[in-house]
Amino acid sequence: MNPRVDRLSHVVYCVHDESFDDAVALWSEALGVVFERLDMHDGGLRVAFSLDNGVEVVAPSREGPAKFLDFLARNGEGVYTVVYVVADLDVAEASVAGRGVEVIDRLVYTGRRPWSEEWAVLEERVLPAVHGMRITLGVMERHPEADPS
Repeated sequence: MNPRVDRLSHVVYCVHDESFDDAVALWSEALGVVFERLDMHDGGLRVAFSLDNGVEVVAPSREGPAKFLDFLARNGEGVYTVVYVVADLDVAEASVAGRGVEVIDRLVYTGRRPWSEEWAVLEERVLPAVHGMRITLGVMERHPEADPS
């Protein structure tokens, strides 16, 4: 099933590498969340993801992506961003730009493994922190054959 449009898809928590297993265990063992696990950026980022439960936990290694390391240095562990699914990224980007908020990063996972096997379209537009909120706009459409509904 595709995530619902104009709704929160999931919350991304960023934790230190040494906290990753405990953070994932809290969600999975105590709360029953079933995660898919990925190693990304040549092992520089561990990811546990559950779209069904709306939770993602990420942990950069010491050589991991700077944006996650910088977040941890500034804020400590916590909510990195919330992903909000929209019907049209360009329209949503123009709408937030009209409020003075410019996209700071564009991420295209469409056609990239491992996402390409499940997702026909998977793109995000990252907004800067505004009013203490970090929001990422996303378009997420599963391949019809990957959609169990």
